[in-house]
Amino acid sequence: MRVFWTAVGCGVVCAAVAHAAPTAAEVAGALGLAPEAGGQVRNMCDSTVTHEIQNVALGGAVGTGYLVVIPGGDATPACYGDAPGDMYLLVADGAGYRQVFAGAGYVTILPSQTAGVSDFTLAGPGFSFPVYRWNGTSFAVGGEISDSDLAAFGTLATYP
Repeated sequence: MRVFWTAVGCGVVCAAVAHAAPTAAEVAGALGLAPEAGGQVRNMCDSTVTHEIQNVALGGAVGTGYLVVIPGGDATPACYGDAPGDMYLLVADGAGYRQVFAGAGYVTILPSQTAGVSDFTLAGPGFSFPVYRWNGTSFAVGGEISDSDLAAFGTLATYP
């Protein structure tokens, strides 16, 4: 599986206030995408698709994150392989949302925390996976976890 990763800072401390999940227009704005008709967006494969949003309880200063999945549509196997599509983690920041993580894979929330915010990994086929930790403004690689250590935790929340 190919894993692509980018961390983007909040610019200011991300607030942990209650927000509703972002709308299609807010997702497009936070990710710099041009919305298509009906709130759809173009993925990396140049297919027009409908994004999915899942609330992810991360705790601490982040509170609830919003995992935005932009699927591959009919081109998923050719474009994304085993990954579900482009994935972005947004957090509430004032009246809007900011991207604090981008990657491809399956986000698995780990029992460990950094600064009170849950760590996560991008799990999938393989022998070890990067662990992403909150650095106060975004998630950055902060280690790795083996497949056997991950399996030892048992069932963990995994998205999408």
